Amino acid sequence: MAEEDTRFDSWKEIGRYLGRNVRTVVRWEQDHGLPIHRVPGGKQARVFAYRAELDRWLAGGGVSTQTREGASAAADQDVSTPERIGFRRRWAVVAGISATVLLAGIAAWAVAQPPPALLELTLVGNELRALDVSGEARWTHRFTDGQVTFPPVRWTHIGDVTSDGREEILAAVQVAHPPVDQLAGELLSFSNRGRLQWSATADDRILFREGEYGPPWAVSDLVAYRTPAGARIAWTLHHFTWWPALVVTLDEEGRRLGTFVNSGWIHRIVPSSDGRYLFVAGVTNSRREYFSRSSTPQTLQGILPSRPAVRRSAWDARQETRSFTSHCHAPMSAGNSRFRPVAPPC
Repeated sequence: MAEEDTRFDSWKEIGRYLGRNVRTVVRWEQDHGLPIHRVPGGKQARVFAYRAELDRWLAGGGVSTQTREGASAAADQDVSTPERIGFRRRWAVVAGISATVLLAGIAAWAVAQPPPALLELTLVGNELRALDVSGEARWTHRFTDGQVTFPPVRWTHIGDVTSDGREEILAAVQVAHPPVDQLAGELLSFSNRGRLQWSATADDRILFREGEYGPPWAVSDLVAYRTPAGARIAWTLHHFTWWPALVVTLDEEGRRLGTFVNSGWIHRIVPSSDGRYLFVAGVTNSRREYFSRSSTPQTLQGILPSRPAVRRSAWDARQETRSFTSHCHAPMSAGNSRFRPVAPPC
């Protein structure tokens, strides 16, 4: 006999095949048309069913064939109908999908929320730590090569420079890469979650009449500000050993927009509140003077007018910057030392 022609000759055998108790199988015949046959004669006719017909009934809307497996004593308590079983399964699927969507929404909301405001950056060994207002480290960045220190000047910026609602984090550290033991300035930009976005170094070589001055360049100051043309970063450096200084202007992507050269250290740069002017204070060695001048961010490049003895040989006086809108000077003396950090100009 083919397997499809298998016959079950009692309610018990039929129930065992379907994975249900006798009471449930009887009710399925009465309410849902379970294909049951009866032998004529007698007060209680014997019942039988064919496996192929039961399978077709199941395929046409009856209970899943998976319910036949693992029948146990617990099945004796089962009084479910095919419709109720289908409803339960549909409800479970809908509930599972809803839970998945809910969890995904919660995760997306958590990612979208800005992290707590940062308070400061600090260096511990070779690790840069971003601390929140509670003093907890929100994220860290480890320097894997060389000795790292922070300069004894303004070296960090934390704030929304680009007006996108998110903090930008800048750190101007000094790194000595082996085998060199001299510290060179390195500027790094991080997202508010600690992702390194870009870094910049200064490898400029400035040729004055008395010789060439090149890296390493040490950090003197750092300021980020907004201008009508967009966000700007002014990074001030000085020669590690001698007197030349640089002001490197960058945009928020770390692209260099200009370089200003001075024959003496620059101690401070302060932008105006509207970002249209920069106030620069420092020393000019060629004139032995302290100076404080103002310029526009777009034109802060070139070289400060100097005496011929220290002019860069590649540039003549016509190439020196004439962009300062105001300026004042004071002789370098003990009495005027208080002038050195002044900005904006007097």
